[in-house]
Amino acid sequence: MPAVGVILAALIGSAGGQLSSVPVPVPAPGVANPPPVAPRPHQASVSASAELAASESLVDRHLEELRASLGVTAAQLPLWRAFTHAVREMALSDDALTRQRRSALATMTAADNMRDYARVAHIYAENAERLADAFDRLYIGLSPSQRRIADAAFRRQALSAPPGR
Repeated sequence: MPAVGVILAALIGSAGGQLSSVPVPVPAPGVANPPPVAPRPHQASVSASAELAASESLVDRHLEELRASLGVTAAQLPLWRAFTHAVREMALSDDALTRQRRSALATMTAADNMRDYARVAHIYAENAERLADAFDRLYIGLSPSQRRIADAAFRRQALSAPPGR
């Protein structure tokens, strides 16, 4: 059986999890900041497209693994589809927010950076609430044995997640 906790962590954090890990270089004392090197427009769009495709593929693969581990039945498919729609919408939103934030970081002041971080965190929280609502509806429709599988998976994921996640 796949590690559903890892799958869920990847689903939920596939894009948005990068938010807090966007590197902000801090120069050593007495060392000047080198100017940021912007990717060429074509290179950036190819890279962004490749990242998005890889993220979508990862999300789809993890969703299929989760569906198999839970043993989603035909009767549960409408709830499952609503959940997967919420997952995909969150992943797309998070990817877009991450790309947008990365492209603006080089010219942000510290105050702009903090304000933008708060904006992105707020949007991420709203998306997570929609995802939780969709999962709640699915969870209610699961059998007791399916719920035990989901419960154990979420516990494993929470216990194995890095601090602060």
